[in-house]
Amino acid sequence: PDPFYFQCKKFLVIHALLPYCQQHGEDYLIRLSAAQTKEQWRAAFRTAISFIPQKPHLSNSDIAARVRSTIDRQYSNPMLDLRMISDELSFSQSYLSRLFKEAYGLGISQYINQVRIEQAKHLIIHSQDNIKVIAMKVGFAGDAQFIRAFKRCENITPGNFRTTFFSAPHPSGIGKNEK
Repeated sequence: PDPFYFQCKKFLVIHALLPYCQQHGEDYLIRLSAAQTKEQWRAAFRTAISFIPQKPHLSNSDIAARVRSTIDRQYSNPMLDLRMISDELSFSQSYLSRLFKEAYGLGISQYINQVRIEQAKHLIIHSQDNIKVIAMKVGFAGDAQFIRAFKRCENITPGNFRTTFFSAPHPSGIGKNEK
């Protein structure tokens, strides 16, 4: 076997394992880098990977709940999407989509928009921010995208929602006089 290939392979494996091996595991990575034969390599490799923490087994509902929690926590990030959640949780996009839909009855993108719209409604009612600022605060890339999504969910534009909310009396006491 080519010694250069063997050294490159060792380098790649060591750097892939490094984030997972802490304390004692690092000693075995040093042994792995010093291995000269396949037998030494295999023995050091087996020991080094034994220090990689195992992912706890999660039920489907636990995984769906983690997706929901991620969305609830990061809805204001305009980069939040299925790909980002998949990368963060280390599950495939199709698997997460299926589990989420089974658990909650709607798609991940729909839920992201639903959370963003609910947060936007709160800001429309309780802040003086203009629609563009609110759109950015809740994670939309722009106000046009936000207005379309809001109208699709609420059958009214955000501006009309604000006007209607403040012109109609509300049992909560917020309304016409609070503007």
